[in-house]
Amino acid sequence: SSTLGKGGKCTAAELARLCFLTGAAALRMLVYTEDLGAELKRRKQAPKSAGECGGDSLEVDSLGVEDGAEAELEHDTRVQAVVDGEILGGLLGALEPVIVRIVADSEKTYQDPVLREAGSLALCQLMCVSSEKCEAHLPLLFTSLALEKHASVRGNMVVALGDLAFRWPNAVEPWSSQLYKPLRDESPLVRSQCLMVLTHLILNDMVKVKGQVAEMVQSLEDPHPQTADLARLFFQELAKRGNNPVYNLMPDIVSRLSADPNVSREAFRRVMPFLMGFVTKDKHSEALCEKLCYRFSACASLEQSQDVAFCLAQLPLNEKAMRKLDSLIKLFRMSLFDDDVYASFTSLVAKAKKFAKPEMKEAAAEFAKKIEAIHNGREGEEPDEAPGVEGEENAGETEDAENAGDSANGESDKATAAAAATASDVDKENVGRAGRARRTTAAR
Repeated sequence: SSTLGKGGKCTAAELARLCFLTGAAALRMLVYTEDLGAELKRRKQAPKSAGECGGDSLEVDSLGVEDGAEAELEHDTRVQAVVDGEILGGLLGALEPVIVRIVADSEKTYQDPVLREAGSLALCQLMCVSSEKCEAHLPLLFTSLALEKHASVRGNMVVALGDLAFRWPNAVEPWSSQLYKPLRDESPLVRSQCLMVLTHLILNDMVKVKGQVAEMVQSLEDPHPQTADLARLFFQELAKRGNNPVYNLMPDIVSRLSADPNVSREAFRRVMPFLMGFVTKDKHSEALCEKLCYRFSACASLEQSQDVAFCLAQLPLNEKAMRKLDSLIKLFRMSLFDDDVYASFTSLVAKAKKFAKPEMKEAAAEFAKKIEAIHNGREGEEPDEAPGVEGEENAGETEDAENAGDSANGESDKATAAAAATASDVDKENVGRAGRARRTTAAR
């Protein structure tokens, strides 16, 4: 049993019934009051006699409103004042502290699952009635959501928060980042309900799409097939919007997922090609290529640089994007030494050459030579150039000098040969004279 007040006791089931009746009565009275206010507004705008409205509890004349936008605003303000003063100002307002105590449960007294479900639901219903109550109890509701042990209670809270965001968007907007946390809940039911609520709110423009949508990207890898399929459907519908929010959010998604230690390398490389597939326009591809290049300077680790390079390789690049990539090479030059980064850029170039025009192939080939030189540490080397005019002249002069030398050497050789021949003749003549002298002596 649960203790309520001094000396009074009731069972958890009885207390749950009280919470249920309180929340249901508040909603019924809210619906009745708003319907009555809409009917009074319609009668005020219609050209009818004032006597037709005499049977209602709220007289048209008592509102004291005028025609136009100001009159409509004044009418809504008066109706909301009736809601705050009459619905939550009586018995239902007196039961509000009881429900708040059950939801907070600071003493761990109200642990029955049925009671906690009824209490949290009743509190959310009271918050739907009044924006002031909503702003006052939102911190308690999010705290209870984070600490709640029962998955069914957490699921009810998530659904109720979606209703509150639809009813009072300005009040819930400062807490919008907290709406994404149940996506990582241990219960597949809570994760699925949270994803459905966020899908409804985002696609109906009740919640602004910000960087927290990266949490929904992780749902693509949810082990529960229904949740993963719902996440895929969400991004497909989001990409159909006129301004293509997926393209606008892509740099933040890449940075958040790459820096998240809970996202594995394999999971990252499975979900990013799916998201990059929504970037189909050339101007979006060119702009995203530039944005991702500037992300290299913000990478805190080599793994993040590898992830950014992998994402670049998934983009469909045209000639203009390839030229832009070439002009921004200084932003990722220091990362090209890594084999994984270099492999991603090589894959990018190969894909660009596959179905490209000759101009595109030429730009891709030029870019491929540059990244290869940087990867192999030959960035500063210049290719061998053909000799220019000056080189040709020098070469000609050298050739002339060589020819002149060869000519001189030939003449020298000829002179030497002539001298040798003359000496040979002289020797022959001397030999002949010596022979004749010997024969004369012998004859004597």
